[in-house]
Amino acid sequence: LRIYGENVRITGIRIEGPHKDVDIPSPTNVMLFTQSQNLEVDNCEIFGWSNAAIGIARTGGADMKTGGYIHHNYIHHNQRAGLGYGIVLSNGGVALIEANYFDYNRHAISGTGEVGVSYEARYNICGPNWISTSPHQFDMHGVDTDSGVIAGDTIKVYHNTFMGMTSEMPTCIAIRGIPRDGAYISNNWFYLTRSAPVWQRFVYGNVYMTNNLIGLEKELSVKGPILIYQ
Repeated sequence: LRIYGENVRITGIRIEGPHKDVDIPSPTNVMLFTQSQNLEVDNCEIFGWSNAAIGIARTGGADMKTGGYIHHNYIHHNQRAGLGYGIVLSNGGVALIEANYFDYNRHAISGTGEVGVSYEARYNICGPNWISTSPHQFDMHGVDTDSGVIAGDTIKVYHNTFMGMTSEMPTCIAIRGIPRDGAYISNNWFYLTRSAPVWQRFVYGNVYMTNNLIGLEKELSVKGPILIYQ
């Protein structure tokens, strides 16, 4: 589906794509793509798309919801190696992503990291199954600029549950540079204890992780942990 206008709502449908596995040849596919504001997708089941279930680009907006409001969906089995996104934001796309259940994706949410790319994710559940290559649930790519590697503008992640503990999964959230505004990660529950649930690439900066629960025993981590990786 290609959305060319504003104020579109897609609700209550089940859309199965052709590619539910990890090893899928090109070309890849996206179920829905828009560059228009005020898209709403709710109460849908979307699965089997090798590139992404939902792609949002160039929307901007006064708040996250103006860019796109993706809520109360079951988004799963979008897991092609190297892609496999539930929701991907690019080229100034923003979205509010709320109360979805994600499972069997490579990344549930990903941003391409350019200036203007932002997302707010709250009250989502990321299920236990993440079996593709380099899987983690939430992601923001890094982009080289004259001032260093940026990772989008704003990332807000709160009141989510991350159930993934599979050996293939290195971490839960990866920020691949320094967000221009910041990444604010708070009041989530991470089952993972094998490593820090948040990784930042190259250098620490503008990532704020507070009051999260770690492990099945819900140990409170008032600050951190964040692992710096190359």
